[in-house]
Amino acid sequence: MDIGERLNTLGVVLTDEIKQRLADPTFLECDAFATQLAKAPNAQEAIRALDNYWERCILQTMTQERTWKERCKEEEEEQFNR
Repeated sequence: MDIGERLNTLGVVLTDEIKQRLADPTFLECDAFATQLAKAPNAQEAIRALDNYWERCILQTMTQERTWKERCKEEEEEQFNR
């Protein structure tokens, strides 16, 4: 399923925040979201499903008092500054 097309069909406005939430999940997390999205009857339910999957995605899980996304960004910056 084309997630962008489905969101557009449901009338979801692709804000920067929504685009970022779509970019963070892994392939498998995105696949699970697509399954839920296919069942969403409207934009509100689509956004609710996206929020649910994004909050539980790997990059949002905590490790040493920060998310994996924050940790990856810090490590990238450290590599760049060397």
